[in-house]
This record gives sequence, structure tokens and C-alpha cells, in this order.
Amino acid sequence: MTPQRRISMTGKLAERGLHRLLSLLARDGEQALIVGGAVRNSLLGLPVDDVDIATSLEPNVVIDRLTNAGMRYVPTGLEHGTVTVLVDDHKYEVTTFREDIETDGRHATVRFGRDLTRDAERRDFTINALYADASGFVLDPVGGMDDLVARRVRFIGDPRTRIREDYLRSLRFFRFTARYSKDETDTDALTAIDAEREGLATLSRERVRTEILKLIDAPRAVYVLRIMAHRGLVEPVFGVPLDLDGLSRMLIRDPGADAMLRIAALTIHKPDDAMTLRTMLRLSNPETERLSKLGQVLMQLSALPRPLNPKEIRKIAFRVGRRATTDALVIDAGRRDVKVASELWLAAGSAPTHSPFTGAALIKRGIAAGPLVGTIIRHAETAWADADFPSDPESLRSLMAEAITRYSGPVQTES
Repeated sequence: MTPQRRISMTGKLAERGLHRLLSLLARDGEQALIVGGAVRNSLLGLPVDDVDIATSLEPNVVIDRLTNAGMRYVPTGLEHGTVTVLVDDHKYEVTTFREDIETDGRHATVRFGRDLTRDAERRDFTINALYADASGFVLDPVGGMDDLVARRVRFIGDPRTRIREDYLRSLRFFRFTARYSKDETDTDALTAIDAEREGLATLSRERVRTEILKLIDAPRAVYVLRIMAHRGLVEPVFGVPLDLDGLSRMLIRDPGADAMLRIAALTIHKPDDAMTLRTMLRLSNPETERLSKLGQVLMQLSALPRPLNPKEIRKIAFRVGRRATTDALVIDAGRRDVKVASELWLAAGSAPTHSPFTGAALIKRGIAAGPLVGTIIRHAETAWADADFPSDPESLRSLMAEAITRYSGPVQTES
């Protein structure tokens, strides 16, 4: 096979430990090649995150060579031919050439081999089946270079066969299209995804989450999500309706929005939506809390007259939090196709983060410890917010005194 192109062996691809490993595995006429995303991204001039290695050596021989060389390793997936090697604080997944002999859409039984082309043919997309040797020369068994140049995402061989091997590949197709494609979406792939749509229900929510968070952060996320929505593939993934126009408009003004803010713009209208996404996308507790608070603010904003009043924004930010309020202002502006006014940004960012009223101060003034303390503090805080958060000591004393007087009936003070 004639090398077609050479990648730049810089950055992570220049690590001495990587080349020691490649040299060790390639001894005695064996093959050890960098494969997949590292080759693809290097050719595109994109950052290389992880470096995976494909080899003609069987796993037990890989382990023998690593042991004799004193290299650390973890047998992370021996049944699939994968050993994770630790060299100079870097991790490399080394996987034996293989082919699938039985699959159920989630798991595969594999057979190890020595044929690079057979190994390539079992991968998902042509642009993921590019290999490079230690000198950077690229091997292209299935035509991935042409697709990479055209920025085209295409399954290797028959799309339905590839999808049946692992139903997650339907979502991976959309994710890779959103990240790498610049042309029309491959129609053969879409036809196959439609035909195998029921397989999505068999996937673990953790695997779905990983793909969706990567998809939503990709340059053509909205374009791809529209395709998914048109084909009825949104509900099985998100469990809630999508606001694609709102997300699109938000990203025009805030293209650097993080993945969770994009998810919120797409799906969150009320706090309960966060609980649905918690189940559908396996959100963590902090992620769920963030989206739930965002839902609270969005509901409050929807009830306010327009244009929004900075004083009301400060009140919301004090009650729910600055971050949730600024996030909600961005999403609300996208949905209404307006720009967030600078005074609203300032109001949200300058809202107090802590109350000046404390239980200790009340008890010092003779209020008995108990539920009444909380009641008085809440009343004082409400009055403080209504007065637009004065900070001078006299105003604070007056607000506290008014709250104590209002609830002084049942209060027992010390003589």
C-alpha cells in the first residue's frame, strides 16, 4: 500500500514515549500505526487530543513486549484486543488489528488478525480509518483521504451493516457531520439511520450523553439537529421539544457558549425540563441544578413586562444567582431575537450574592432562636430587594427594625 500523504509529527505526535512505543511494537517486521482521530485531526490542522495505536501483534505479545521493556500498562479491554500503555505520563490505547464476527448493536465479538485493510473495514467512517507510521506517512485503505479533503462524512461499506454493529454509530454520524462536514449530508447514511432508528432505544443513556454533548458543541450543530428533528429523532434523545431557532440566534451573538448553555437554549423553558434531561442525558447534580435554576429565571423573565427593568433583574439574580440570570438573559434574548441590553448585564453582574441580615444579629437583638428568625430575615430581604439593595448601615437597620416590628407579637425578648 502506497502512503498518500504525510502528517506533521508535532505536539503530542512528537512525544518521545510515543515513538519508543511505536518502535517497540514494530520490531521484527510487525506493524504499529497511529490510527483514527489523531491522523484525521492532524491532516485538518486541528488539535490532537488522544493518540491511538493499531498493531498486528496479538494482545498477549503486546503485553510481553511491554513487560520486557519495563513499560507500564493496563489491560483495559483484552477481549477486544486493547491495552492502555502509560509512558512518561501519557496514555496510549494499543489495539490489535481485528474484525467483528458477531455483534448485537451494542457489543461485538472480535477476531484478531494481521490484515490492515480488514481492520479498517470494521471501523465506522472513512475519515476514521486513516493510519500513519512513525514517520508520519499516511495509509488509506478505504478512501478516507478523498472524503477528508471534501469534508464529507461517509460510512465504510454498507451503512446499515455498520449501524447494526453498533447503534451508537447513528448518533456518531450526526456528531461527525456537525464537526467535520461542509457539504450536504450523506443520503445513504440518512436512509440507513431511518431504517435502523429503533436501535437507538437500546443504547445506554451514558453513551448517548457523550455523543450529544460533543454534537451540541460542534460548528454545524444546529444544521444537524434540524435534520434529526425532521426525521423524528429528537424525542428519543432529549425527551423534550427543541427550540432550534432560539439556539441558532443565541449562537450568532454568543458563539463561545459552553455545551450546557447550548443544551439549555435548546431545551429549557421551566425547571421541570431539567429533571427530564437529567434522566435522558444522565446529567450530574451540578448540571441539573444549573439547568433547573436557569429554568426558574426563564419563567420569571417570561412573566415580566418588556423592556426588562434592571432593578427586577437584580432581584432575580439575588434570589437565584448571577450565573443563572446571565445565562437566562442570553437564552431569552436569542428566543426573542434581540440583544441583551448592557444595563441588564450590569444589573445581573452587580446583584448582591449574600444577605446582610443574619440570625446571629437577630438573636443579639432579643429574638429567640427558631423558625421566627428565618421569617423575619426573609421579610427583611424582600424589603431590601424592593428598595434595590441599599448598602448604607442606616437603611439596613431600618429594614431590619421594620421586619422585627411586623412580627413582634409572638416574639419574646429578654428583659
